[in-house]
Amino acid sequence: MFFEYQGEQIHYKKTGQGNKTIVFLHGFPEDGSIFDAQLNCLQTQFQIIVPDLPGTKNSAFNDHLKTIEDFAKAIVALLQYENIKNPIILGHSMGGYIALAIEDLFPEYSAAVGLIHSTAFADSEDKKENRRKSIQLMENYGSTAFVKKALPGNFTEAFVQNNKATIASLVETASQFPTKGLQRFYEIMIERPDRTTILNTTTKPILFFIGTEDNAAPLVDLLQQVKLPQTAFIHILPNVAHMGMLEATEQINQGILKFALGFHSRFSLL
Repeated sequence: MFFEYQGEQIHYKKTGQGNKTIVFLHGFPEDGSIFDAQLNCLQTQFQIIVPDLPGTKNSAFNDHLKTIEDFAKAIVALLQYENIKNPIILGHSMGGYIALAIEDLFPEYSAAVGLIHSTAFADSEDKKENRRKSIQLMENYGSTAFVKKALPGNFTEAFVQNNKATIASLVETASQFPTKGLQRFYEIMIERPDRTTILNTTTKPILFFIGTEDNAAPLVDLLQQVKLPQTAFIHILPNVAHMGMLEATEQINQGILKFALGFHSRFSLL
């Protein structure tokens, strides 16, 4: 399915059934298919919306989208077009940054928010500089060279060694994204603000998935954030890096299922 936003097409999947809607927002460098295993598990009980963010897979790069807030507005426009009300918005990595921006700009819109290997912290100066270097690397050598080097680092070494075909497929998919789209994602991540205040002030339940081996959204950072919401559901995934959707599929699926079916306890460590 497609939705036109500011002159460009956004591709998205709409599937499932049920009174609740779950929205999945993917990270970098991914597209919506990264959540296929979650769709297969959850679509019998929930309606599910999964966009390809502009500049990935079947969604065109949109030069009008220059900030994380611009992407948040685009996603809300898509959901309003589909007449989606009170969704559960779950974001992986960069998708989590967009989910928090939606919560900041449209605080009454969602029913709950989930951060899958994501953080409310802004980039450190070192991380900003590393992203700038990567933008220049893509400028000099194209996106394929960057993706081949960067993407395996999102997984544990053991997963990479045991799942070479999966890694190769992800690299192949991401290599087809326009370089300017991947560069734009890094630009908006560099400029995004700290949003820990959102976690501290929201009355909505917040779901956290944290990998013990995650270098991109480190356990030490997330342990500071899980204390902030009034209602937090926390899943710490041992021996998992940044890609629990693939590295710990069953734990992710069951954690989302329990979260989406009801927000019963004030604070839950699962």
